[in-house]
Amino acid sequence: MAERRVTLTAPAAAPPAGTRPRSAARLHWWGTVLVIFGASRVVTTVLFLWVWTQATPQSRARPGSTFLDLVSAWDGQWYWYIAENGYPSVLPLTGTGAVATNQWAFLPVYPYLAKALGFGVLDWRIPALAVSVLAGFGAAVLVAALLLPHIGRDRAVFAAALFSCSPLAFMFQTTYAESLGLLLLLGALLLVDRGRYLAAVPVALLLAFTRPGVLALALAVGLQVLVRARRARRGGPPCRGPTCSPGSSSPPSARSPASRGPGSRRSRRVARTRTSRPRARGGRCGCPTPPSRSSSPGCSPRTSG
Repeated sequence: MAERRVTLTAPAAAPPAGTRPRSAARLHWWGTVLVIFGASRVVTTVLFLWVWTQATPQSRARPGSTFLDLVSAWDGQWYWYIAENGYPSVLPLTGTGAVATNQWAFLPVYPYLAKALGFGVLDWRIPALAVSVLAGFGAAVLVAALLLPHIGRDRAVFAAALFSCSPLAFMFQTTYAESLGLLLLLGALLLVDRGRYLAAVPVALLLAFTRPGVLALALAVGLQVLVRARRARRGGPPCRGPTCSPGSSSPPSARSPASRGPGSRRSRRVARTRTSRPRARGGRCGCPTPPSRSSSPGCSPRTSG
């Protein structure tokens, strides 16, 4: 009879307790922020639809109006008027001689951007609403990106969730310039926080023609420059935080052990190594640099063979 060989294979080792398969790994932080912001927009859309059904003849969006009429009321009508008619060359006056409300109270970037995206075909309110919603998504991501190096992933995502679900978050889906203004403001702050001041200049200029508030940004940048200069004068790092990314010339892993703090394990290990063996400054055994090999009786020269 032919000999039959049976090969036994060991069963696959079970994954360690507490580990999850790669497919069930946590979503990337920006993906989590996008999901939270999208869920919050679903809630506010339901609230908008409910308000739409409660319209009265005294409402801004009266009964019989469309959903676009509701989300483009008030200031949205002024942005639409700017996109269609531009700005007046002569300021309108009231009967008492005061300047009447006109287009100059609103800045041009948002209405003209929405008009350009409509290609002269779409209703202005459709691309304007798309710009507001997409800029809101981007602003939520920038909130988390700005805070991530300073407070960690979970807290940064939580801050973005508060930003997305704040009482005035419904403004992110109206034809207002708030979403685009916040996107530019947070982008400029992110660049300043990373020490890229020149790159923040064009963003700040674009913000100046989108929403009022660029002077507050300039004040924040000036205060940060003063704080960094003061820390540098005292001999410390120009930034704070777990990664100290703003203004640092190298990542934390490439810095010297002394910059990790006196209590870290690596600094203690380096300190023990330095105290356990002599430092070779001149000769091989740690003696001061002798003028000649025979002048130091306790440090004989090393001979070969």
